[in-house]
Amino acid sequence: PPSLQPCYENVGPYSIMEDMYSPILPLLRCIGAPHLLRLLSALLCETRVIMVSNNTSRLSICVKAASSLLSQGLLVWRHIHIPVLPPHLLNYILAPQPYIIGLLESHAGNLDTMPGFANVLCVYLDRNELRTYNMDEPELTIPDLLKQHSKNRRKKENEQKTIFSVSELLAKDLDEILKADRRMWGQDEKGNK
Repeated sequence: PPSLQPCYENVGPYSIMEDMYSPILPLLRCIGAPHLLRLLSALLCETRVIMVSNNTSRLSICVKAASSLLSQGLLVWRHIHIPVLPPHLLNYILAPQPYIIGLLESHAGNLDTMPGFANVLCVYLDRNELRTYNMDEPELTIPDLLKQHSKNRRKKENEQKTIFSVSELLAKDLDEILKADRRMWGQDEKGNK
């Protein structure tokens, strides 16, 4: 099929996408593997996502990394995509369509008081925090890919190996990448030199 889901486009072998080659490691460093998987879940569910930071370059590269995360699975984000939203266009966050928008923290102070601001996942990059705003049932709107399911953790009858879900294996791989990155830069597990 030409599309995997509505509003997503499958990347053909000859298409070149700008975001496909954007690194996801800066985003992984900011929010860690569990939050990255939750963000991936939100993007796959076409949720409105706002990333917030004090640093413009961090904000821009993390917004590009979020769309790059989708393109690694050969999906293209075809909705609103603004790496850093200028303050005079703040009304764009009230759009009813899905979006990925980067917003400086100085402009994000009173988001929840804006009329019509609903069903939004905010990713605070500087403090590694995910927060939903005016979302009726966040657990259903943005499913947790790491949620333990009894059938995924069962053991095979004659073997002692545990069966892991794909999302659990992805989380382990992302943790290993983050650990290797920290070792390369001479940091301990908490990021201290």
